[in-house]
Amino acid sequence: MIKVGIAAVTGRMGTLICQEIAKDNQFQLVAATTSGSNPKLGEMIANNVQLTANPESLFSDTDLAIDFSTSALLEKHVELAVKKNVSLVIGTTGISQQQKEMLHDASKTIPLLYASNTSMGVTLMKSLVTQMAKILDFDVEIDEIHHRHKVDAPSGTSLALGEAVAISRGVKLSDVACYARHGHTGPRPDGQIGFSVRRGGGVIGDHTVSFLGDDESIEITHKGFSRSLYAKGAVKAAKWLYGKPAGLYTMEDVLGV
Repeated sequence: MIKVGIAAVTGRMGTLICQEIAKDNQFQLVAATTSGSNPKLGEMIANNVQLTANPESLFSDTDLAIDFSTSALLEKHVELAVKKNVSLVIGTTGISQQQKEMLHDASKTIPLLYASNTSMGVTLMKSLVTQMAKILDFDVEIDEIHHRHKVDAPSGTSLALGEAVAISRGVKLSDVACYARHGHTGPRPDGQIGFSVRRGGGVIGDHTVSFLGDDESIEITHKGFSRSLYAKGAVKAAKWLYGKPAGLYTMEDVLGV
């Protein structure tokens, strides 16, 4: 049995991950956290685990923790994971470059998997985009739409897709990304990677990468129908990560692409 702790278990993703963990007899939920203001604080949830606001509980008697909380909690969780030598799956989005560097440092001590999107479909999409960007010198545009409650833009998934294109072409995304167009912009610069963002309704998350040439174009689109797809991917990642040596892993490692 893999003893697991789940951060922000009362949130949308935490709830779904908890449900997926309960279906899998390879896992035992032993710790779960929520915010200190949550009215459910102190209640017993699945497997007689008491809901707490203390992050240390996620790492006190666990083999692995899953964190889809907020970037504000990330540093504390990583610090505790390293201190207690607990494997960590992170799906938190909107993290800073400094926090990414922190994950890299932590991975020298513990097995750590970071994914801005734990969907298996998106992981395969990113792999295809990487291959296409190496071959095609077409213009690239990345379009996304998410529900009205999403707080970061572009999404972590869009940025990861953009990074895949940039790395394949030997450039830095920060040097070629265009996040807004307004007014007299002039001709589109060669090599630019354009992003467009839409927010509204209850859309789970749709992403399209367009390769636009003079004579032809190719589009790859992924549509999410349920947040359960992210929870299932996170649990698959956790099962794969357990027992691995220290290192920084991705969903590509999980799927072997």
